[in-house]
Amino acid sequence: PLARLGWMATGPLALAAGIVARTWWLNPGFPHSPFRWASMLATLVAAVCAALLARRDRSTPRLLLALGLAYIATDTALGLHERFAADLDPRALATLEDGAVALLGTTLLLGVVTVLLLLELRPGRRGTAMIAAGTALLVLAVAARFGGGALAALHRLPAGEPRTAGLAAMHACGLSGWLLVAAGLFVRANGTPT
Repeated sequence: PLARLGWMATGPLALAAGIVARTWWLNPGFPHSPFRWASMLATLVAAVCAALLARRDRSTPRLLLALGLAYIATDTALGLHERFAADLDPRALATLEDGAVALLGTTLLLGVVTVLLLLELRPGRRGTAMIAAGTALLVLAVAARFGGGALAALHRLPAGEPRTAGLAAMHACGLSGWLLVAAGLFVRANGTPT
C-alpha cells in the first residue's frame, strides 16, 4: 500500500514541480530531471514485464510491445524525439525537413504501442485497470503535445503561466501513465499465466 501511494503521488508531484519549480533539475520537461528518469525507468520496467509475458505465453504482440517500450525508454533517456522536431511543428511535417520522417516514424510507433496496450485490456485479468488508466493518460499526454504543436503553428500558443501549467500537466500525465502501465504489467507478469 505504501509503494502504491508513492506511485500515485509521483504524477501530482511532477505537476507541482513543473508549475512552481524555477530550477532546471526540477522541471519535468528537462532531459536530466528526476521525473524524466523515473519515466524512463517505468517504461523500461514495462518493457521487461512485457518481454517476460511474451516469453511465458509465446506471444508475438507482447514481444512487439516489449520492443516498442524498450525503444520508448531509450528515446526518453536520450531525448531522441526532441531532436527530431522542437515543437511538432506541422510545417516541418509538410516539407519533410528537420527530422520530420523520424518524427512520423516515432508517432507511428507510439500508435502501434497504444494498440498493443489496448490488446492487453481484457476483463478479469490482473492489472487491467492500471494498464487502461495508464494508456488513457499517455494518449492524453501525446494529444496535448500535438495540440501544442498545432497551436504553435497557428501562433496561438499561450505564454507565461498558462503554457507552464500546460507543459507541467502534459509531463505529469505522461509520467503517471508510464508508472501505471508498468505497475499493471508488473502485476500481470507476477500473476498466473494469461
